[in-house]
Amino acid sequence: FALLPSFLPPNISPMPRSTEAAQAEPEVRSTRSTPRKAAAAGKAPASASKSRASTGRSTPPAAAGEKRKLEAPVRGGSKRAAAGSASPAKATLVEVKEEEVDEEVADLAKRGGGKTAGKQKKEVKQEPEQEADAVEAVVTQVTASGKGRARPKRGASALRGSRAAKPGQAVQVKEEPDGEQQEEEDDEDEGEVEETEYEAMRRANIARNREILMSLDIPELPVRNRTGELGRSRLPARGLGGGAKKASADRPPPREKSMRLQGMTSEGEKLPDNWREPLRFKPSEKEDLWRERRTGELPIVECVAPNPRAADQEEAKREALEQMEVFAAKMAGVEDRGSERTGVADEKAGAAYVAEMRKLTVSDKDVAKTVPDRIYAMAFHPSETHTLVAAADKCGRVGFFAPDWSDDDSCVFHMQVHSRAVTSLHFDTSNPAALYTSSYDCLVRKLDIHSRKWLEVAQFDEDDMKFLATSTLHSEQKAVYCGMGSGHMGVCDLRARAKPVIYALHGKTIRAVDVSPSDPNLILTGSIDTTVALWDARKLKGKPLASWEHGRGVTSARFSPVSGNVAVSVSFDDTIRVFDIASRTETQKIRHNNQTGRWLTSFQAVFDASSDDAFVIGSMEQPRGVDLFSARGGGRLGRLNSEAFACVCSLYAWHPTRRMFAGGNSSGKVYLWR
Repeated sequence: FALLPSFLPPNISPMPRSTEAAQAEPEVRSTRSTPRKAAAAGKAPASASKSRASTGRSTPPAAAGEKRKLEAPVRGGSKRAAAGSASPAKATLVEVKEEEVDEEVADLAKRGGGKTAGKQKKEVKQEPEQEADAVEAVVTQVTASGKGRARPKRGASALRGSRAAKPGQAVQVKEEPDGEQQEEEDDEDEGEVEETEYEAMRRANIARNREILMSLDIPELPVRNRTGELGRSRLPARGLGGGAKKASADRPPPREKSMRLQGMTSEGEKLPDNWREPLRFKPSEKEDLWRERRTGELPIVECVAPNPRAADQEEAKREALEQMEVFAAKMAGVEDRGSERTGVADEKAGAAYVAEMRKLTVSDKDVAKTVPDRIYAMAFHPSETHTLVAAADKCGRVGFFAPDWSDDDSCVFHMQVHSRAVTSLHFDTSNPAALYTSSYDCLVRKLDIHSRKWLEVAQFDEDDMKFLATSTLHSEQKAVYCGMGSGHMGVCDLRARAKPVIYALHGKTIRAVDVSPSDPNLILTGSIDTTVALWDARKLKGKPLASWEHGRGVTSARFSPVSGNVAVSVSFDDTIRVFDIASRTETQKIRHNNQTGRWLTSFQAVFDASSDDAFVIGSMEQPRGVDLFSARGGGRLGRLNSEAFACVCSLYAWHPTRRMFAGGNSSGKVYLWR
């Protein structure tokens, strides 16, 4: 400042204050601001560097007794609060006497030389932000000189007495407490909080409630564990694979490889070297038909299929033969044909019927794995004294399930009858001991349980007909109507034993064939070509009597069992359609999810044997159940659920005279509702 007047014009005074006072003020530098021009009053600007000694020369302390007021922001506060903005931050008013500052500066000068004490004091009029930084630097130098490092206040102590500083307003600066005192205050702040009145009341309520519960003397209830040891647990399904001992809970059993990964068939035989898993079944291709088709008569002894997962196949086959003899003897003893079908034609199912249907349930003993693979066909024996269900799978096996004959796995027995999937099963109502089957191997067979043989009824050419997709039996006419993969229909006369008569009805596979119960000359067919057609059996070479279109392929088409005046079809277009046979018109269109996918058998609608209105169909909804619909009402009558029923059953079969029906799923299990 001594050299400053020489650089100024003669008409401008360098400083209004005395030179000694100007030299005695310490130089204050800001860490954030930049040099600004002085005001018109002629005061010196402030530097923008950090607060440190800019020169090594020492400066004599300022005169004692002189005070000044500085503005100091709270550490951690915002710049807007330090600058006195519209939303003020909290600031601490600190008062520092000038003489105390001078003494500290002098003391530092004696001990540290010119580096610390070489600060020049200058009277500076700064911006609010620069003033805050300057005060913070000075207070830091003062508190760091032997009185311990100052700590920023925390919690409520930092908020007490805080006010916003306005621009240009002086703020009193007080000296912060030393380190030991600050640590004691921090320890007090971090101590335990005194319990509030609400917490004391809550603790008292908890104690009082606990005393009330203890006074009731309620015994502790056991909690069922994951294995279901306490309480009722679901019994394992009987039949194939049943009766195996559970592994220890301490060590999980090793995962068993599938028969396919072991290079074996489901019967335990070795797969051919050139075998590959087909992505889609093509029965017309010879390389996919690796099972040999057996024609002619087959003794049931040759059809015995032991458990493919048994360790000793010889022992398993011997046990299967013994079981077959016992089971065949029981089947031969079932002679009753049942009574006539009861039901009123065109009667609408009401609330009373729905209430009776809701009483049906599935018990644990009414579930059994009847065949090893996916069920493709089902039939109910007409006996009223015995409960016998037949089921067939995609590998040509035919199984029988009699839940009341025994309490163990001997209630189930199955045989290997066909080389490909079995598509239909029908018990002859006039001869209950006879069971008719049809298969993809283009064979129609009949079980004669008295002679213990499977007889061949009809045989179709695989090259021309591709495969046998479905069939139906008309007991009165002694005829079997077969739907072929080529779109043809074959009629087999059981009395003449002649070759089947072939008719070209559709352009693609016929998936459904049914004969009217009241007029045997009316035949209903459903095809993959999306059409449902009504035919006159006497004019099959002409055009159909009526035809209806679906959006996608048809999987099922059936007459009502009492009068045959109503027909129901199911399609992949997610619809169930109802037709009036007398007027040849479509009366109802019901929305239903029929997308079963690749691994589930396609849904089929099956009428109650004693009703022209109610029918059941599989359901993809959760929780699992059976959908009960009305053909005349056009809506769902209800949904049947049971604790033991937790799967999707695609196929169902009604008993001809009793109020019960059975369902089959894709794992080979049969569920009996009664």
